[in-house]
Amino acid sequence: MSRSACKQLLPVLGAFTLLVAIYIWSIPPMEGSDEFEHFAHVAWLAEGKGFPPQGKAAYQTPVRQEASQPPLYYWLASLPVRLAGTDPPLVFRPNPHFRYELDPVIPDNKNTAVHYPADTNPLRGSWRALYLARGVSWLSGLVLIVCVYGLAQTVMPQWRYAPLASALFVAMIPQVVFHSSQVSNDMLAAALCTLTLWLAGRLVRQGLSLPRAAGVGLALALATLTKVNAFILGGPLLVAWLYFWYTYRRQRSLVFVAGLAMSGAFLLVSGWWFARNWGVYGSPFGLDTHCYQAAAFCGSPFLRWPVWVQWRDIFYSFWANFGLSNLRPYPWVFLFFAGLIVLALVGLGRGLVRWQQQKPRPTDTAVLLLMLGSAFVTSLVLLEFWLQQLLATYGRLLYPALGAFVVLLVYGLWRLHPRLGQGAWLVPALLTCIAPFWLIRPAFAPPAWLTPAQVAALGPPVGWRFGGFVELVSLRPQTSAVTAGDLLPIDVCWRPLAQTDEDKTMLIHLIGPGNAVVADRYTYPGLGSYPTSIWTPGEVFCDVVRVPIPEDLAQTLVYHIVVGWLDGTGERLPVTDGAGQPVAYALAGVVKLVTAVPRPPPTTTVGDAPIRLVSADFSPQWPAGETQNVTLHWWTAVPVDGDYTLFMHLRDPLSGALVAQADGPPLTGWYPTSWWALGEQVVDARTFTLPANTLPGMYALVVGWYNPASGDRLGEEFPLGTITVTDE
Repeated sequence: MSRSACKQLLPVLGAFTLLVAIYIWSIPPMEGSDEFEHFAHVAWLAEGKGFPPQGKAAYQTPVRQEASQPPLYYWLASLPVRLAGTDPPLVFRPNPHFRYELDPVIPDNKNTAVHYPADTNPLRGSWRALYLARGVSWLSGLVLIVCVYGLAQTVMPQWRYAPLASALFVAMIPQVVFHSSQVSNDMLAAALCTLTLWLAGRLVRQGLSLPRAAGVGLALALATLTKVNAFILGGPLLVAWLYFWYTYRRQRSLVFVAGLAMSGAFLLVSGWWFARNWGVYGSPFGLDTHCYQAAAFCGSPFLRWPVWVQWRDIFYSFWANFGLSNLRPYPWVFLFFAGLIVLALVGLGRGLVRWQQQKPRPTDTAVLLLMLGSAFVTSLVLLEFWLQQLLATYGRLLYPALGAFVVLLVYGLWRLHPRLGQGAWLVPALLTCIAPFWLIRPAFAPPAWLTPAQVAALGPPVGWRFGGFVELVSLRPQTSAVTAGDLLPIDVCWRPLAQTDEDKTMLIHLIGPGNAVVADRYTYPGLGSYPTSIWTPGEVFCDVVRVPIPEDLAQTLVYHIVVGWLDGTGERLPVTDGAGQPVAYALAGVVKLVTAVPRPPPTTTVGDAPIRLVSADFSPQWPAGETQNVTLHWWTAVPVDGDYTLFMHLRDPLSGALVAQADGPPLTGWYPTSWWALGEQVVDARTFTLPANTLPGMYALVVGWYNPASGDRLGEEFPLGTITVTDE
C-alpha cells in the first residue's frame, strides 16, 4: 500500500479507534451479542482444555452454541487472556426480568446480566481478560478498514477518493463499531473475507500467477477458520475462475494449476479443522450444534417468524442494533440507509446500461463487480436457508460480504454523482457518534440520585416500608388513562434503607374486580441496572416503570395500582406505614384502562341530563325473593365532576311509594362517573334483589343519579318500564 494511502487511512483508523474506545466504555461485560459464550470459548482455550465439545454436549459447558465455531479468533483472543489469567472467573448473573420485546429505544431492562461494580473495580482476572479479548475485535476492525480500502482501490482505481470514501463508510457503520467493541468473531471474519476478495481482485487486475492464487487460498482458509459462513466466497471465486478460463484460453493449464495452488493452500491451512469435525462429530461444519438452543426450530419450519419480519430485523441489525439486538434507533432512522441503497442501485443500473450500449467484451471492472455482487447475493441466499433452521435475525451474519457490499454501494453512488459517494459516510457517522450516549450507555447506567430539592418537589412521602429495607417515596402514573395494548408509564421513587444479601424484585399490579390482576410488571430497581444488593441507603432515586396493558382487556374501568416487593423465593414482603402499622392492601393509586375497541355512539338517548340513558335490558317478570339482572347502557353527554351514585327503585305505580331499591355506584364502584369521558357509552350490569315479602302485582322500575354527600339529584330520573312481581 502506498504512502499516500497510509496518509489517508491513518485519520480513519484513529477516529475508528476513538469510537471503539467509547463503545467499550459504554458496553458492560457480557452485554454484546452472545458475548458471554464467545468469551467462554476464549477462556476454554486459554485454560488449556482443548476444543470445546460440539452437539448436545456443548450445552453442558458455558460455551454453548458457540462451541462449533472455528477456532482462529478464539485462539488469537486467548493469547492476551493467557497473560491476564482467568481467576477470578467471569460470573454471569442473568437478569430475570430481561424483556426482549420492550421498546428498543427505551432504557428498560435491556441488560441480559446483572452487574455489580465490584466485578470490574478493580479490573482483574477474567474481567480484565474480557477487555483484552475485545482488543482483538478492535484490531480486526482495523484490518477490515484497510482491506476495504484496498478492495475499493482495486475495483475503482479511476476515482482517487473512492477508496477513502469506502474505508470511511465501513468505519462509521454503527454495527461495525459495536461488534469491534465486544468479544465476537464477526469482525475478524469480515476482515479476512474482505482480504480474500481484495487478493482475488488483484489476481483479476494483475494477472494469474501461482503465488497470488496461493495467497487467495491462504486468505480463504483463514476466513473459514474464523467463521463457517466465509464459504460464501465460493461464489465470487467461481466467477473469477470462469473469467480466467475464458481469457486464458491458450493457458488453461495455468488456470488449472493456479486453482490447485489455491485449493492446496486452503486445504493445507484449514482442511484439518473440517476433517476433524467430520471424523469426530459426523459433520464438517458443526451447524447441528445450534439446533439444541432454545431459538432453534430445525426440522419444524412452521415455527419460523414471518419472513418479512425476519428480514426487516436483519436490515435493522445490519446497521445499528445493539445489546442482544434489543437496542436500536427509531424505525424511521433506517430510511436513510434504505435511501442510500436505492440510490446506489440506480447508479449501478445506470452504469450497467451504459456498459451494455457499448457492447463490450468482459472487462476486469465488470468481473470484479460481478464477483462482489455474487458474494453478497450468496450471503443472502445462505442466510435465508439458515433462517429456516433457527431464529437468527442478525445482520452480522451478512458481514462476510460486508466489504463487497460497501464497495458496491460506494461505486453505485459515485456513478450517480461523485459527491454522493464521497459524503455517504456522514449518514452512519452521525448515528455512530450519538448512539453510545443516546442508546447504549443509558440502557445500562444506574439511575441518578435525586437532590434534596428534587425530593422535596415530590411532596410528602408515602412512607410505606417494605420488609424494612426500602421506603416508597412517591408513585404517580404519568397519565390518568391508557388504552389496551399500550404501555402505562408510572413514576416510582424509592429511598433505600439498607442493602440486602439478595436481589429483590419490585412489582406493580393493576387490580380489577374480584382482585383480579389484569396487568403486571416485575423488575429489579433501576429498571434492571440497580439491584438491591449494591444500592446506597438513604439516596432517593426514581424509575419509570412501564406496565404493558393487554390488548384483550375486557372492560373499561378504573383499576387499582398496587405496589410490592418479592424476595428471592418469590414471597411477598410485608408492608408497614410510617407508624409501623401493617398495610393490608398497598393501594398506591388508580388509573383508567380503556378497551381497545370503544362502543359506537348511540343513535338515540333519553332525556337531556349530563348522563343519559340509552337502553336497559331486564326481564319483565320478577319472582319475589329472587335476584334479577339489569343491564343499563349510559351515554355521557357532558362530563361530570363528581362521583354520583345510581338509584334503582321499584315503586307502586299509583301511589309512587318505594317498594324496593338497589342503589350503589356504577359498576360496583370500579368506574366512578367523574372518570367517564365525553361521548363515552358505559354498560353497567347490576343486580336487584327483590324482598321475599313483596306482594304480587305491577310495579314501576325507575333509575337515576344523585350525589351521595348532598343527596342532590343529577338530572331527571328515567322510567325503565313495568315489572310484574309474581309469588313463584
